[in-house]
Amino acid sequence: PIAGRVLLFGRMEAYKGVELFVETVRRLRVQNVQVKGVLAGDGPELARLGPELRDDVGFEIQSGYLTPGQARQEFQKAAIIVVPYRDATQSGVISAAFANDRPVVATAVGGLVDSVANLRNGYLVAPESIDELESTIAKLISNQTQWQKLSEGAHNSAQADFSWPFICKQLLDFYIKSIKATAQHDSP
Repeated sequence: PIAGRVLLFGRMEAYKGVELFVETVRRLRVQNVQVKGVLAGDGPELARLGPELRDDVGFEIQSGYLTPGQARQEFQKAAIIVVPYRDATQSGVISAAFANDRPVVATAVGGLVDSVANLRNGYLVAPESIDELESTIAKLISNQTQWQKLSEGAHNSAQADFSWPFICKQLLDFYIKSIKATAQHDSP
């Protein structure tokens, strides 16, 4: 990974907190934190904010559809994946981050709290809190030991909770339990 490179990836919609990400990166740069905010994807928020960010050295924009190889490359170059959503049921971005051994800084909304284990594979911060997002990213950029620990946690999450064998076992257990419950209910 490139030190200080933070990635916001995917469809750039307002609910994904694109403005929060941009403001956080700007504030970190004012504090002389060596950070580069990367926005990779497409969508209305990138179309709206992109023109003002294109000339800002604190940002890099990868606009448009990224092939799987290009997406993997962006995740590999990033040190931290940022998921500052205002609302979410889940996020495939978190799974992709873990598959690339990258820690996640996410807001504690919706299903994100089921994926990110605070201090194990990333950090959860309060929704809409630029202050907390800023301090957490700065702490992770400046502490290589903590970054390494969370990177290993992300790898372990990808190999366990987010692996196909684990998911299949959970699904199979659910079906077996459901069939048994139905059989008990239907028996005279």
